[in-house]
Amino acid sequence: MCPAEDPTSMAQHGRSATVLVVEVEVLVRLSIAEFLRDHDITVIEASSAAEARAVFDAGIVVDVLFSDISLASESDGRDLALWVAEEFPDVGLLVTSGVAHGASDAASANITFVTKPYMPEKILSLVLGKLARRAQG
Repeated sequence: MCPAEDPTSMAQHGRSATVLVVEVEVLVRLSIAEFLRDHDITVIEASSAAEARAVFDAGIVVDVLFSDISLASESDGRDLALWVAEEFPDVGLLVTSGVAHGASDAASANITFVTKPYMPEKILSLVLGKLARRAQG
């Protein structure tokens, strides 16, 4: 793939793609974050919806949100994704859970649902797809 076709390069913006990974389980978060970094994607990590919102509130540009639905906080990952869809409609949205309880209403907000356990390659593929759609405008 040449750089012009690589959505992770985002050359038109002068920066690499940024994925915000929101996951309570430290080892799961570190594992997927490292995998994405190994594929030249900038990753910001958060362990709660509040931490994730703080990233957006700080004005940091996020291209894709990847969040677990089950977060140990007052707001879960589905609520976070719906908030991001409303406030930052250009952000690609991926949510995951070990149970399919959030899959039905996820589709209504253009949120892609991934059941745990997942393969990191599947997440990378979904992230790249979200980035490609964003680049097409």
